[in-house]
Order: sequence, then structure tokens, then C-alpha cells
Amino acid sequence: MTNCRVMVANTPMDYDKIKIYAIKAKVESINTMAELEAAEKEKMANKVEKIVKYGPTVFINRQLIYNYPE
Repeated sequence: MTNCRVMVANTPMDYDKIKIYAIKAKVESINTMAELEAAEKEKMANKVEKIVKYGPTVFINRQLIYNYPE
């Protein structure tokens, strides 16, 4: 490849992993849990949009990339 745009990142790419350390969260309903999951998915979509907007030809990430950025 020539004239590549390479992006090297160290960012979590897993919207389905809610990261809360040393905290217990109580959810009142399945709807609330669905809202949390939707918010996490939207957060990941925004991150992916920013990466795509940069226009990398090659994307290297030090962390795992899960199924959202298919």
C-alpha cells in the first residue's frame, strides 16, 4: 500500500461491556437495562464515526475489537 493513513489506537471497542469498578448497580426493570445497552451502543457508534471520519486505510488497536464495527 502507498499513501496510507494509519491510525494506531488504544481504545475499548466493546459496547456490550459496561465498565463499572467497585460499584453495584441495581436495575429496576428490563427496560432500564435495555436503555443502558442502547446508550452504550450509541457511544460506540459515535466512536466508530469519528474513526471513519478520520479516514484511516489501516486501523491498529491495542485492545480487542468486538462485533459492532463490522
